[in-house]
Amino acid sequence: MTLTQASDIIKRKKWTILLLAVLTPVIGLSMNTLRTPTYKSQAILMVGQGQLSPSIGYWEEVQASQSIAMGYSEIMTSPFMLRKVQEKLTDTTEFRSSLGELKDAVIVEPIAGAPILKVSASDKNPLKAQKIASTFAGTFVDYANSFYEESLQGAEKSFEESQRQLEAAKALGNLEKIAAAEIKREKLAEEYERLVARAASGAKVRVIAPAQIPKSPGGPGSLLIGFVTLLLGTMGGFAFAFFSDSLDSTIKTADEARELLSLPVLGTVPRLKRSMSADPSFTDNSYRVLQMNFRQLDPYKALKSLLITDVEVPKSKVAIALSLGQDAVQAGRDTVVIDADLHMPSLHSIFQIENTPGLSDLLLNGKRVLEEKPLTLNQTKKGLKLLCSGTMPSDPLELLTSYKMTSFVKKIKELTDLVLFSGPSVLSAETPALAAGMDGVLLVISARRTTREAAIRAKERLQNAKANIIGIVVSEAR
Repeated sequence: MTLTQASDIIKRKKWTILLLAVLTPVIGLSMNTLRTPTYKSQAILMVGQGQLSPSIGYWEEVQASQSIAMGYSEIMTSPFMLRKVQEKLTDTTEFRSSLGELKDAVIVEPIAGAPILKVSASDKNPLKAQKIASTFAGTFVDYANSFYEESLQGAEKSFEESQRQLEAAKALGNLEKIAAAEIKREKLAEEYERLVARAASGAKVRVIAPAQIPKSPGGPGSLLIGFVTLLLGTMGGFAFAFFSDSLDSTIKTADEARELLSLPVLGTVPRLKRSMSADPSFTDNSYRVLQMNFRQLDPYKALKSLLITDVEVPKSKVAIALSLGQDAVQAGRDTVVIDADLHMPSLHSIFQIENTPGLSDLLLNGKRVLEEKPLTLNQTKKGLKLLCSGTMPSDPLELLTSYKMTSFVKKIKELTDLVLFSGPSVLSAETPALAAGMDGVLLVISARRTTREAAIRAKERLQNAKANIIGIVVSEAR
């Protein structure tokens, strides 16, 4: 996708993008206002704080404490610890909670790069949030330090037992058992010394920031929510615009039509939403560009008859025929515009004139001689001659593909310089045969209405009829 195509999508979808950008913050702020406030209390624990032992390096101490803190974070949310906390909270009816509620309320986070644990508790009651966080922290400190003391006592007993085993081996004089006992005693001695050294530094886990009663609800503020939802809404608007555009199979621009059909685009004109005024004047710049491009066509002077057919844009088709006709008259060419759309005729309604006698009447009445009278029945102030569709025939297909129609086209080409036929839709059954008898065909498609498939099918129908497609005109909403 090129930058120009992306810019075109944004222009066409600007109201959708703007709507999502505005609506998302409104919904987000409304939901934030309606939600029940939740209070958050936090206690901070430190692992391995105290006077460092000279036998243990600083980084070894920190790394060991960090590793222990990671393990403690898992233990604190275990069912075993949750039950201990639940037992202490049952003393107060207001603070009683189930194991599931406690697990959902508490978050334990180890701080990366530091031997610190954050214990956070959330609840609708600020007192309960503080009580849960405080109880969790205190319960775990007692458990962790008592567990550490038990580990120290166990290490001391193991060391003493290894000492007795070494003395017994020496008494027996068994060198192999003596060596094994000495290795075991040395390892236990190192472990015991490590535990003793850490015990000398004080409590291995302690509360350094007690939980406080929160004064305001937790969560992001309105300003942050507004900014984030505005950003998300804008991004969502752009994403939706490009996604919906990718699902849209219609032709959006003249460049896309040119690339898809491999035909020259003679112009882009506004799609007519209302009826034109009587004897309209096409001074819009888009029509001037169309007229200029039509003049510059190589076969312009050789074109005596031109069929203007459409894919779902009948009003624009008639306007294009009248625009080209007026320009040809100003260039000194004797020109007539004929309404050959016997399904949806419109020329008579634009100029508020009688629709009969018209094309169908001339074709059905073989005795009428086409000399001057049919061409002078209606004429605009600018000198453009008009021939309406006439009486609605019972079978437009048979009439427009008949020998009489072929003879009529041949005869009127002899009497005028240029004949512009505002024909039926390209998808009508009679259009291919009608197009084959013309010097050229101009195909009109509607931007954001005509699908790629319909445009390709229209081109194929005309090519199969050996029609000379001189170009396309894109009608778009403005």
